[in-house]
Amino acid sequence: MDKISVDELKSSGEPLLPDLLYKLTIAAGAGDTVQGNSEVEVELRLILKGQTVLEYSDKPFVKHLDQILPTGLSIALSTMCQGERSLIWMDSSLAFGPNPVLLGPGVKIPKDSNLVFEVQLKSWNDKPAPSKLRFKNRATSESFSLIQAELLKAETLMENGRKNQAYGLLKSCLHSARRLKIDCEKAREENDARENLVHYLTVKSAGCAYELGKYPQAVSLSKEALEMDRFDSYVNYICGCACFSLGLLAAAIRYMRAAHHNDLENPVYEKKLREIEKHQALLEKDIDFDSDKEETEEYAAVLLQKLTLNEKKLRRDIKIFVNEQFETERIVLVGGGFRPSLLRGIADKIQENSMKPGRNPGIRVINTKDDVLKLSR
Repeated sequence: MDKISVDELKSSGEPLLPDLLYKLTIAAGAGDTVQGNSEVEVELRLILKGQTVLEYSDKPFVKHLDQILPTGLSIALSTMCQGERSLIWMDSSLAFGPNPVLLGPGVKIPKDSNLVFEVQLKSWNDKPAPSKLRFKNRATSESFSLIQAELLKAETLMENGRKNQAYGLLKSCLHSARRLKIDCEKAREENDARENLVHYLTVKSAGCAYELGKYPQAVSLSKEALEMDRFDSYVNYICGCACFSLGLLAAAIRYMRAAHHNDLENPVYEKKLREIEKHQALLEKDIDFDSDKEETEEYAAVLLQKLTLNEKKLRRDIKIFVNEQFETERIVLVGGGFRPSLLRGIADKIQENSMKPGRNPGIRVINTKDDVLKLSR
């Protein structure tokens, strides 16, 4: 692959979309080409010509053709046979648009990159794509039934611990519920039912997003739900917790106080509010030593214990990264509030060990800010 230039690939390959998408077959397949919206099993890697080789998928994946992104890759796969291996070049604007794309920590694809995919179509079958919620020309009552059936599936997935799938299904239901068009004057009850359904789906989506660690989405969804009912204690609680996780202490305290004041009998809301207030007092050194000294010291000890555990885990993870062998370049970015002295100490230790005889010099430290450590090998 590395011996083939982009110009050679474009001149020798098949122009699927002139000047935008080319395919060069390096191993022929057998049988018919992929039909319609079939289910395909694909193995691929993304290659940035002139840069590093990125493993875009660790193992073969199975998807329906219309669900594969970027679109150029889906178009190319529709021309392939089972077992075929091809090189596919596409214009970066066709693949990811005009802006740079971040694939992972420290792995950025700049715009105008030469994108080449090495693709093997392992197999395909004409299994139809799963049905989606569609409401065109459907009665409102039937649309409600479809959404409620999907909502039941999402809640079942959450109960079984499959929260990522549940979150995707909840967002799909929410989008569909928002699109329902009801004449408020002619069908006021149906419109009220739609608004209640949208609110319920928004609340469920916010809670699921928070449990998955999607804190910005949790804040956005919970704020939307609060526009419908600002006295909802649970939604204020979710928004406060998500803001706290993002470091937005003032907002976290505001929402958590609203949750506590709207439901004074719930001990969970009060406990979380006190925790956030202690955290803020500790950061601002605004401590009432006469009344809260012992309690605050106890909370500070817990925070220090968590920090110590995180630092130990960081040292173990970096040791694994240093000793592991990779076929392609890997970049690791370490941040998130670790002490600058700890990061500098790790960097000095790596550089010292890499200079010793018999040591693998492949690991290197990239100079960055004091609160961030960037490693490459």
